[in-house]
Amino acid sequence: MTKTSFRWDPGKFLNPMLRDKRINLSAVTNLSTTTVHRTEVAMKLLAYVSLTCFTLLPQSGFSQEVPPYKNPNLPAQDRVNDLIPRMTLEEKIAMLGGIEDFYICPNERLGIPKIKMSDGPLGVRNYGNATAFPAGIAIAASWNLDLMQNVGKAVGKEARSRGVHIMLAPGVNIYRAPMCGRNFEYYGEDPFLAGKMASAY
Repeated sequence: MTKTSFRWDPGKFLNPMLRDKRINLSAVTNLSTTTVHRTEVAMKLLAYVSLTCFTLLPQSGFSQEVPPYKNPNLPAQDRVNDLIPRMTLEEKIAMLGGIEDFYICPNERLGIPKIKMSDGPLGVRNYGNATAFPAGIAIAASWNLDLMQNVGKAVGKEARSRGVHIMLAPGVNIYRAPMCGRNFEYYGEDPFLAGKMASAY
């Protein structure tokens, strides 16, 4: 398994709809400037999204029989630390894959629901009519970070209204080859501009 080193700042990569839940993802693992397995990062991120799904579901009283990871009153880090060891290797691998086009596989044994995604650098598509936002390359050409942030907020609100947990956005590939069919979704060939725009989103 390959390893990679990078600075981990989950808040910049999650859609505003998840940031609104006030979950402090950076407190999970102290991943900044450390070398980690990609799968470990993915599992911890999925665990946080799963906990967000639990929080959004109607909650009744909690007794001592209820696992800590299902208790929204506990700190998110404690819930993740309780949930991941309960999962078998097969269950962890299953959550790295998809089901029914744009869902992450559920885990019935642990009560983890399907996690709904939308493929949407340009808006919340897949679920009927949706707002069509300007292409990423067009917004990037404005160098307007406030405009990009407003787009991100609007996408987040629309995603939440449709029950979407994860937006597959923004598109942050660097524009390297003109043959790429999705260059219009990205923010150009300048890494500085692309980074600023993606962070604002």
